[in-house]
Amino acid sequence: MPWKRIIRIGLAIFALAFMTMNVCLGATVSEVAKHAKRPEGAPRPSDVSMRLFVKKKDQAELAAAKAFHITRADWSYIKDPGYIKMIHDLGWTFQGTMNATTPNPEHAKRDENDQPTLDHFQKDGRYWADNGNISYRQWYLQQMVEWVKVGADSIQRDEPTTCKRTSIPDAVRFFREIHASFEKQTGRHVPLSCNLMWNGSVFGGKGRHVAILFDFGMTEMGRDKVKPDFFWNVSKGASRFGKSLVYTSNQNLGLKTYRLAIAGCYATGMHFIVPWDQYAGVNEPRVFSRPRDLADLYGFVRANGAFFDGYEDAAAVGYRLADSRWATSPILELEKAERTSAFIRAKPGNRDAAVIIHLIEWGEPRPLRIRLNVPAFFETGEISVSLKSPVPYDAKLHAEAEEKKGYANLSQTTVLPITVQGDWRLVEVPALTPWGMLVVSKKSLHGNTFKDDGS
Repeated sequence: MPWKRIIRIGLAIFALAFMTMNVCLGATVSEVAKHAKRPEGAPRPSDVSMRLFVKKKDQAELAAAKAFHITRADWSYIKDPGYIKMIHDLGWTFQGTMNATTPNPEHAKRDENDQPTLDHFQKDGRYWADNGNISYRQWYLQQMVEWVKVGADSIQRDEPTTCKRTSIPDAVRFFREIHASFEKQTGRHVPLSCNLMWNGSVFGGKGRHVAILFDFGMTEMGRDKVKPDFFWNVSKGASRFGKSLVYTSNQNLGLKTYRLAIAGCYATGMHFIVPWDQYAGVNEPRVFSRPRDLADLYGFVRANGAFFDGYEDAAAVGYRLADSRWATSPILELEKAERTSAFIRAKPGNRDAAVIIHLIEWGEPRPLRIRLNVPAFFETGEISVSLKSPVPYDAKLHAEAEEKKGYANLSQTTVLPITVQGDWRLVEVPALTPWGMLVVSKKSLHGNTFKDDGS
């Protein structure tokens, strides 16, 4: 190979590596943030999802949904057109559910004795379905079509590989054929989601061949995944494939970990389903969280929709995070913070819009200091910084917010003083429990702060 060509190839490789590792050299967050495709039917960043699993006595599920300020009734088995209309009248979307079981033993997988196989709950009348059974396939398709007829806006598929009892290739064939027939019968695309294929890892590997056949993921995590790097990596992985993720858990996480899971999901552009009537393991008691324990966080999301919708990943700094995009030109530094993470989100291409820094404390709450590199935010000029945080739970306040559909009072704002150090600005931040958002705004030449929409 001629030496000149070797040099050219070497320089190209070096340039590509340099660009990959230091794309933010001299850039601002609005340039780094990229528009992410949000799949049809997937939640908006400011949405709140809860499973209306089954009807409860005295419509307790609806009371809970209102107490947590939901916008989406997801992953439901309530195939009742009157009920679904009521959900729509409340302003919520509704998602029906399909799964890997069948009540018909003639549609079931068979064991070595040619007997229908009970599912993992080992209860009569719940069998693992045989995807190769023609009669079952017809029944399955009919159930999907019925969900659309009764008003479902989307459909969730639970256990797409029959809890690993169906091979990936067989699952791919099944869903390709079913989805094609389903779309043909309905005459339109109905958004579809699935779980399990996303559990515990970045989108990719064998599972992606099934997951790619669905619009978005509505899936599960265990307490060992409630870490900042997990949330950041899975959200980026899904985004690269034009997908988005909604999480629940497959075990009772406990109050502290639930709060971290909610914060971690929303800070990275994802969602955590309100843990009310939530699965917590085979034959384990379902989880029924209390509004006084978690509704402050969901109300906080509803109060700050303008700082979620339209914002995309621009940087990640702090505990368990390493963002190569800012290796050469740091965007911010955390001081007096042992287990604090910062997820920076910006509006792509909008240099004047406020930049949001989601701060999450994974350890014991304590005050911290954050140093902001102003040129990385707005190139030049002065900034203002305010902290938005959830208001301590007050049942009356939450009831009024839900009744009036106005959630502003569920968030509190504190303007933080700034110390100037050249291009850097030092900001003292009070202790977080566990989540707050710094709103970094650009000031005009006249000293006024730009509006949240960048105007």
